[in-house]
Amino acid sequence: MRVICNSNSGKSISNRYLNLGFNVNSIFSVLIGKEYEVFAMSLWSQALFILLADENHLPSWFPLDLFSLSNPDLPGGWSFSSDLDNANGLQALWGYERLITDTSHYDGLLERDPEALRHFYEEERLHIDSGDHLPQEKMPS
Repeated sequence: MRVICNSNSGKSISNRYLNLGFNVNSIFSVLIGKEYEVFAMSLWSQALFILLADENHLPSWFPLDLFSLSNPDLPGGWSFSSDLDNANGLQALWGYERLITDTSHYDGLLERDPEALRHFYEEERLHIDSGDHLPQEKMPS
């Protein structure tokens, strides 16, 4: 799954996200016009977020409102969980296996835990090595 950044400003996000603590002055570390690989999606307090490597090459969750889909195909190997028992509003996760099966990994990414970052970068490397990051028409046969 790949997306193109249409905006990096809080002015472009809907009230659903503004009600979660973002504001119209929020600036997100993504570049307008750049295509990004999506590593996961989350439903948090009724709002959809996507996980990607930001412009500082850190895994970060972004409001989907900032992007449009350039390749809507979900990657092979993604898993889903809605059995999260999370009091902080996390309702569902789609993504790579460790994110779904290791309950501490999600928080570890948010807290920039070195072990969680290591696993994220391994997942990123797997996408690069498998060719999942290439547009469909450029993938080798």
